[in-house]
Amino acid sequence: MGKNSLLYYKANKSMNYGMFKHAFSVEEIYTGLNKKLLKGRWVKNRYKNPKQLAAKIFKDCFYEILLDIIENNVTFVLPLKYGNYAEIYMKQFSDEEFKKLYKYGKFKNIDYVLSQFTGNELVYKYSTRTVDTKEKPIYVNKELKKLIEKHTNEAKQYY
Repeated sequence: MGKNSLLYYKANKSMNYGMFKHAFSVEEIYTGLNKKLLKGRWVKNRYKNPKQLAAKIFKDCFYEILLDIIENNVTFVLPLKYGNYAEIYMKQFSDEEFKKLYKYGKFKNIDYVLSQFTGNELVYKYSTRTVDTKEKPIYVNKELKKLIEKHTNEAKQYY
């Protein structure tokens, strides 16, 4: 999978983490990785360091999670500790809210009649002990975006 195969966001280096207060890079997840577990010859031949393999596994798994949410109408709850809560799900906009967003170009590839005046978007929802519940849209690559648009035009309902 290439650079455009998973989530679309401005390059890792230029991303303003302070803006999200709940973001991380793939490499940061594996800072405590036990490298002895990944010292096999096959790892050394394909990857420069074990963190690259771990990052690829994470990216592939995350892609499958997003695909499962889109295809099967599931909510993915992230396993967090210390009173933090986060989930990824498909948010549905309908009626007046949909009309307003459609007017401003949010759902430009959606047929409002076929979709029954609804639009869908992947959302990351989180809360901590100090931060009330917040939602952030998840920007995906063209392939996943077209899949969401296809399901929306087929009037698929997400709950």
